[in-house]
Amino acid sequence: MHIDISYKHLGEVCVLKTGKALSKQNIRNHPGKFPVIGAAQSPRECVSIYNSEDPLGITRSGTVGHLTWCEGKYFRTDHNSSCTPKDPDLLLPRYLYHLLTEMRGELHALASHDGIPRLNKCNLAKLIIPIPSLRDQQQIVTKL
Repeated sequence: MHIDISYKHLGEVCVLKTGKALSKQNIRNHPGKFPVIGAAQSPRECVSIYNSEDPLGITRSGTVGHLTWCEGKYFRTDHNSSCTPKDPDLLLPRYLYHLLTEMRGELHALASHDGIPRLNKCNLAKLIIPIPSLRDQQQIVTKL
């Protein structure tokens, strides 16, 4: 069986957006229903404001390369970047999530390691990813 795969830089096929800073005081002063996605592996707090509905996130500091999937509205902090396919006819978000989960070592290698590991958006955009056909992507997602 032959699978046709193209290879692209992540920045070519995805929009990468860094979240916004959110202080602990703001979290305490604005409790609400929207999860806060940052460097932690799961949301620990909820606030009354949101700034994202992009489900796929990549941790940029601390646990660099950890992937998050959060459907719906939430607040993405500056410790996390969203990664949204530019063309849903080329790249499925859920396939990208599974792919990047498998590429966590490569994501970690892109980070600076002076003190707390940090992954900047420019380095993230350079990551080369395999992109099979949509049909093959869907089969991968269904199996996983």
